[in-house]
Amino acid sequence: MSETGRKQNGGGGRIRKFLILVLVMGVLTVAGASLQVDKVEFEGNVHYTDAELEALLLPEGEMRNPVYFLLMALLRQTPEIPFVQGFRAMPTGLTSLRIRIYEKNLAGLTEVGDTCQYFDYNGKIVERSDVRLEDIPVFSGVCDKVLEPGEALPLENASVLEEIVSVSQFLTSQSTDWGQTKADLIGLVDEVSLDERGNVTVLMGDLSVYLGGNKYMEEKLLIMKDILPQLFGRSGTLYLDNYDPNAESPGYVFK
Repeated sequence: MSETGRKQNGGGGRIRKFLILVLVMGVLTVAGASLQVDKVEFEGNVHYTDAELEALLLPEGEMRNPVYFLLMALLRQTPEIPFVQGFRAMPTGLTSLRIRIYEKNLAGLTEVGDTCQYFDYNGKIVERSDVRLEDIPVFSGVCDKVLEPGEALPLENASVLEEIVSVSQFLTSQSTDWGQTKADLIGLVDEVSLDERGNVTVLMGDLSVYLGGNKYMEEKLLIMKDILPQLFGRSGTLYLDNYDPNAESPGYVFK
């Protein structure tokens, strides 16, 4: 058989397989028209609860039919969900599903008016919304205009993005003693402010921590975490911008 013939035959085979799939799914849908999903297990979701995802992906009506839902998922005809890149659904029984959620990679957000612009670790906008997620750090001083998804934050240089990434990863992964409890840092921080030179200030109510530039940023963040328990209930600014790893007796100013 010629190369052209093989290509034509391959294309025809794919079409036949697709038509057979549609026919089989159609028959199954009719046969199982009375079936309704009664149990859904979600994996990988952070920004949405299981109940929220179920209401969004499987609302009342035909989408509650497991066969119909799986067919729509296969054809990518399910509702789009903000902050979710995609999902994978697998049947675990006649009327039960397991759905693996793949959320978008969010490093932080910047607010312009009422619009929250979420960006990834490459500094590119991935989502715009009027919803402010509580577990994503807010950065001010990085953008003063509304950007389109895919556009990059207008940062002066790569070191500023490195600062943002370091601060974001630290705040979303660390906790500290706060009063009588253990608190996640992301829950304590109201905002991370950057000035025109890229100097970083972490704001927490009446308390702020001035970290300065990108040099020794990870070390300064660790020191901030260690000192915070001593500052519970106090107001003022802790200055860590002059951190020097070679200092014999380091001292930090709080005023």
